[in-house]
Amino acid sequence: MTIALETLLFTRANQKELLEQWLQCDEDGLTVTQFCELLVKHGGDSTKKIGKEGLEAPGKGKAFSDVLAKWCAPVVASTIASAESAGNRKIGIEAALNELSGGQNVMGRLFKTVAFPMLTVLGVGYLGVYVSGEILGAVRAPQGFAIDFRSYLQGSGLLTLAALAVALVSMGFSMPRWAGSSRQWVDGLPLYSHYRIGAAAGLLRTLCNLSSAGMNLNEALEVAAKNGTPYLRGHINVMRERLVTESNIGKVLDSGLLLPKSQSNLEVLGESAQVTRLLERAALYHQSEVTKRLNRIDLVLPKIILILAIIMLAVLIGSSMMLLLNSVQM
Repeated sequence: MTIALETLLFTRANQKELLEQWLQCDEDGLTVTQFCELLVKHGGDSTKKIGKEGLEAPGKGKAFSDVLAKWCAPVVASTIASAESAGNRKIGIEAALNELSGGQNVMGRLFKTVAFPMLTVLGVGYLGVYVSGEILGAVRAPQGFAIDFRSYLQGSGLLTLAALAVALVSMGFSMPRWAGSSRQWVDGLPLYSHYRIGAAAGLLRTLCNLSSAGMNLNEALEVAAKNGTPYLRGHINVMRERLVTESNIGKVLDSGLLLPKSQSNLEVLGESAQVTRLLERAALYHQSEVTKRLNRIDLVLPKIILILAIIMLAVLIGSSMMLLLNSVQM
């Protein structure tokens, strides 16, 4: 139980550091056994155990990549194992490092992008209700727009904000899980489209890294599916079905996941260029697109929400002040 927990806590950064050390040792001509001995002698708690398991692996008929399968992401171990079987471990380690280094957490960025404006509205709304309440407290029998607006924000406004929060949480829950033909109806909507492009970039990058390690497309799709979300697995299943009858990589990957421009390029060049190079270009294009679109949301959405929140605060406090001044004049 302790070992299982420890492997779960072996982060991507830890995995990357381990592979970088292995790559340096491989470039210096050290064997896997010598590398494992160094881990046992000089490594941390987790890497000492990895080194020990690596030394014991040959006696059990296993390779070091089998040990890594327990500690690292499945695609990392598969990439290295495939390259080793092709006689080029270094390429496999480099491809695995590319896999660990690439991409970004699209879901995390979407959450941060949406959460900040909502917290801003909540904070400004609370401030406005509090300040207007203090102002209206000085008015005898207050009536009018200020009272109605404040009551709305206290009641229906909070319910609206809560409903919006529930809707956004539901969207976040469904993005990686909702698969099938019905998903296509929402894949073009904001947030859903951002997730789709990010998922496409991640899949293409993984396929590129596995391909560079010597794995064929069918095997690479199988490995990607093992570590993929239900949404991604749905697209991969379609791709693997197409692979039975198609040899053009563009037609194989035509599941509705990729952007039209990239899809078209893959179909045109799918039988005349190297698969790894095509996948790399497509991955970079999708990564660039999702980064550009996320940056656009980060730039525009908070400003719009802030302006609306300021207007709401000004109307709430301004109308309360007008009511107070009118009551004083009377």
